[in-house]
Amino acid sequence: MTHPHVPAPAGPEEPVAVVGLSCRYPGAADSPAAFWDLLAEGRDGVRDGAERWAPYADAGPEQEAVVRTTTSRGGFLADIAGFDAEFFGIAPREAELMDPQQRLLLELAWEALEDAGIPPLGLGGGDCGVFVGVGSDDYGRRLLEDLPGIEAWTGIGAAMCATANRVSHSLDLRGPSLAVDTACSASLVGVHLARRSLLSGECDVALAAGVNLMVAPGLSVTLDRAGATSPDGRSKPFDASADGYGRGEGAGVLVLKRLSDAERAGDRVLAVIRGSGVSQDGRTAGIMAPSGEAQADLLRTTYAKCGIAPVGVDYVEAHGTGTVAGDPLEAGALAAVFGAGRPADRPCLIGSVKGNIGHLEAGSGIAGMIKTILALVHEEIPPTAHHVSPNPRIPWEESRLRVARERTPWRRGERPRRAGVSSFGYGGTIAHVVLEEAPARPARSPAGQDALPRLFPLSGRSGSAVREDGPGSPTGWPDPARAFRSPPSPGTSGPGAAISTTGSPSSPPVPGNWRAGCAGSRRASRSPGSSRAR
Repeated sequence: MTHPHVPAPAGPEEPVAVVGLSCRYPGAADSPAAFWDLLAEGRDGVRDGAERWAPYADAGPEQEAVVRTTTSRGGFLADIAGFDAEFFGIAPREAELMDPQQRLLLELAWEALEDAGIPPLGLGGGDCGVFVGVGSDDYGRRLLEDLPGIEAWTGIGAAMCATANRVSHSLDLRGPSLAVDTACSASLVGVHLARRSLLSGECDVALAAGVNLMVAPGLSVTLDRAGATSPDGRSKPFDASADGYGRGEGAGVLVLKRLSDAERAGDRVLAVIRGSGVSQDGRTAGIMAPSGEAQADLLRTTYAKCGIAPVGVDYVEAHGTGTVAGDPLEAGALAAVFGAGRPADRPCLIGSVKGNIGHLEAGSGIAGMIKTILALVHEEIPPTAHHVSPNPRIPWEESRLRVARERTPWRRGERPRRAGVSSFGYGGTIAHVVLEEAPARPARSPAGQDALPRLFPLSGRSGSAVREDGPGSPTGWPDPARAFRSPPSPGTSGPGAAISTTGSPSSPPVPGNWRAGCAGSRRASRSPGSSRAR
């Protein structure tokens, strides 16, 4: 069978800007600022999540025996049940029948748009696209196995497509709305599809997201029996003690626009996506066995298409799960592409967020992207958690690679700072995204102007919600010393926040100095009456 020849693009495609983001990860990393603190300090969010498996252990002695021997430590969120259903106009019973992954993404989509200075309700009727990497349907299977309890809302509540479709429906978004499942590469594949959609003109704004929640023990049992997971629930990327990965959960959302559109609108640009690629391992020793050759081919092709020499990449956020076979194989592919022609005194730094929060599987790519974007913003590469002794199976000296083991300055210079992010699915679908620092910002205004009073709009669905988030609220106002840095960090308010509102019915303006401003978020509006998961 012959295949038609597809000519290569004439030149690099237009960059795509990341203009906003939000996240919720283990270790109380429920905002970009908190996530950065976790990363910079080299901490992890691993804990015992045995309470999640308790209902299964109570189902009988055979079930209990399996649960007792299954790894229960991992990167668990503290609360996956809390949800402000009223804020999104969802009936309490319908909210109970929603997979908590849908609820989490609704909240984070709103927060990411606010972080971008885009009124979420102002997108209604437009072509904003939603691209979600998702692979777990733990909650949905529980709902559908409870035959007497099935209701009219159960089907959509259990469906993985609704992780994206629910966001589009809630905000009245008319662009593409896709749930992507390619296992552990899903959210990076989602970023790739979102980028392609923007460049084709299919949408002008895109939300790219990844989510994973561990609601039931079934997949943990499977991974334990396959020898993929670490007994202590911790990933140890590229370390001599690597013995499998620790599972993790959470979600992240990116707001993307074509760079030209973002600059025309005066958006704050956090980072730029210069290119992306997706391919397949093809036939390997087994469907779950990776291919170093395929990984290297993808990297070469992706960088060639965006016109960037791999030797000019400073850092790679690797897949880096901490498995015995996977890390050496990935390091070999990275060395073949990023190490080639690189001076011995300037190795390519590599790392993996999985040491901090575990492997989020379908949601892992977005976590790696958010980590790398924050590193670009803060001009610092954080240490790789649980990397103590380099894996002796990797020839580090000749590879021209080095794991980031400590906080490493990453300042702007004469050439753009660039990084790559990789994710690999266990079915063979692999993805890579090329990131670059944001274009230089205009010179800041004279210091005296910073002291001028600013007007901060607060928004909520009701007057009481606004009062709860306003002055006097214990959670509605951030610590100015942490919230406002130079430049303003993702997830915090800055001067741009004073010109954006969510368009909610109750939005009284709040005067003040922006250095002591407010977050303007609906995060704190979770009320005692919020719906809870079953």
